[in-house]
Amino acid sequence: MAKGLNVELRLSGRFDNRKKPYNGDNLFRSAQMAIPTYSMYANDNSDYWGAVGDMANPVHVSGSDDSGYEDRLRREFNSSLAVTWQLPWVKGLMAKALVAYDYTNKEWKTWRKDLSEYTYDYANEEYIEKVINTAHLESKLENYDKPTYQFSMNYNNTFAGKHNIGAMLVWEMYNDKKNWVTGTRDFAIGLIPDLDYGDKTNQEASGKTQETAHAGLVGRLNYDFSNRYLVEFNFRYDGTYKFRAGNRWGFFPGVSLGWRVSEEAFFKKLLPDMDNLKIRASYAKVGDEGDFDAFQYLDGYTSHGSYIMGSNGVTSGMTTVGMANPWLTWYESKIMNIGFEASYHRGLISVEFDWFRRNRSGLPATRVGSLPTIFGESMPQENLNSDINTGFEIVVGHKNRIGNFNYNVSANFSTTRIKYDYVERAASTNMYDNWRNNTNGRYKDIRWGKKVIGQFASFEEILNSPVQDKDGNRSLMPGDLKFEDYNGDGIIDDNDTQPLGHGATPRMYYGLNMSGEYKGFDLTVFFQGAAGHDIYVSGDILDPFIQQGLGNGLAIMTDRWHREDPTDPYSKWIPGYMPAARVAGVADNRSGNSWSLHNASYLRLKTLELGYTLPKVLTKKAAIDRVRFYINCNNLLTFTKRDGLMKNVDPESNSSGVRYYPQMKTYNFGVNVTF
Repeated sequence: MAKGLNVELRLSGRFDNRKKPYNGDNLFRSAQMAIPTYSMYANDNSDYWGAVGDMANPVHVSGSDDSGYEDRLRREFNSSLAVTWQLPWVKGLMAKALVAYDYTNKEWKTWRKDLSEYTYDYANEEYIEKVINTAHLESKLENYDKPTYQFSMNYNNTFAGKHNIGAMLVWEMYNDKKNWVTGTRDFAIGLIPDLDYGDKTNQEASGKTQETAHAGLVGRLNYDFSNRYLVEFNFRYDGTYKFRAGNRWGFFPGVSLGWRVSEEAFFKKLLPDMDNLKIRASYAKVGDEGDFDAFQYLDGYTSHGSYIMGSNGVTSGMTTVGMANPWLTWYESKIMNIGFEASYHRGLISVEFDWFRRNRSGLPATRVGSLPTIFGESMPQENLNSDINTGFEIVVGHKNRIGNFNYNVSANFSTTRIKYDYVERAASTNMYDNWRNNTNGRYKDIRWGKKVIGQFASFEEILNSPVQDKDGNRSLMPGDLKFEDYNGDGIIDDNDTQPLGHGATPRMYYGLNMSGEYKGFDLTVFFQGAAGHDIYVSGDILDPFIQQGLGNGLAIMTDRWHREDPTDPYSKWIPGYMPAARVAGVADNRSGNSWSLHNASYLRLKTLELGYTLPKVLTKKAAIDRVRFYINCNNLLTFTKRDGLMKNVDPESNSSGVRYYPQMKTYNFGVNVTF
């Protein structure tokens, strides 16, 4: 608009309407659980959908005409207006003011239709109805808006050709406001999916308005001398609506230092082929308020169900929100990082290394205290717990050119682990309780459970073993898991649990990226992996017939302990991998033991891409700058320990069962054309 003055207006919108059959998320699960010997139609009559077990017939519910639908409508509007001014009287100084407004509107409608399935009674020649769903409608309207105000000053300048100074100061304020209302009704006749036509007897309505507010001041001052010595100071001064006025604001400073040793004259003389060697270190305090409930510094009331009061019928009730805590404030993270960057002979070999440590204190927890039952209040959150997270990351690279062949190889490895520093807990009652339950000073990702020392081979062995089912071992059968009596008291119970392995979050991540080009051909290969974590296989994988006998079972159940002749209870037992099957299974056979805990480490070929670029002499004739053909594959191969129970588990998923959508193996072919 004028010299040094710039005005920028940005507007964007989004309209999204998603429709799917009612409960469509469970279609694959229904297909998994459907008993395969049941017909799609009762008595093969297409007028009567067949019942296939505990879940609905997956073919029946796959269409909105039969099951109903879920309609998700979303409208978004985003806008921002920014004015930037390069101040003419101070070189390198720039001011910027920004106002933004975001608005989202959602309309959700879930219509569940009357749904019945049938079995056929051949003796009486009649169809037996099984009601799966009755007509029900839920409508929800939600509005969300967020105004943001920001003002910043930036300064960058160089003095005497060597002294580089930069500074930044930003003030920001924003608040979120969300309100929603939901109405539900049942329908005696499910013909018109509108609330007005529903039954008022069991109608429900709910709604709420939520509002948050945040503000903050951010500053940074950095200086470097001849790109050799670098220093930066920064801070955040943040405020949140969650805490009372005296604790609402937090000041969180930081500092970082860097030294480019490779720019020193003595180093260039000592190692002239070393392109870069930079040593760096940083320390900062960071605040967080995300895990705290808001307004705990206030006494007050909240709605809490309904009550019958005299002749007035059902009346909404209120209860106190609990004890107030006016001292609650931000929890802090003290983060230290030390690292270096090195590059030799124009990137022939490069290394980047970082070590970090994060100490968090003031984490939210509820104090373990003894209050009289007549007190009628619950304890509030306090800044009590703390933990320590340490780890490192290293990246090693190599690139080179040999004739017409260019290639690049990069490998990375990182590891991190969290240790509890202090966790609020009740005082230990004895030495065992302290050993088992006191997590202070311990790593976070430790799996506890019972150690399996084998499988029972006979009823005689069961009767001569320590009791582990609280019923004299009468519920056990050959093939059931046999546990170690860890404390030697002759009884297998929770006091026999011991450390077995690690948690489901990997402690180590690693990767390998390779690429190369040769006379128009290019190849990219990317491997990614994780290690140092274990998964408890549980749920459907260990239930003989899923949902305690109400559905289909997995093929692994065919390799189980069983009688040689299923019709003869005195025939010999045939060993198998899985315990003997019972309709509802056995709790101790499911999870929480070393047999169901498996190493989930893996290495996956995430990406493989081959391309070819046509020579310029061909594309120029058609006034085309570049044409590249390519074919790529994603998730092509996975290397992991696929024995036993892990045959049915994706090691990259934290899920311990089969109720998730697996990783997709995809193949793509395409052409990139640049004019």
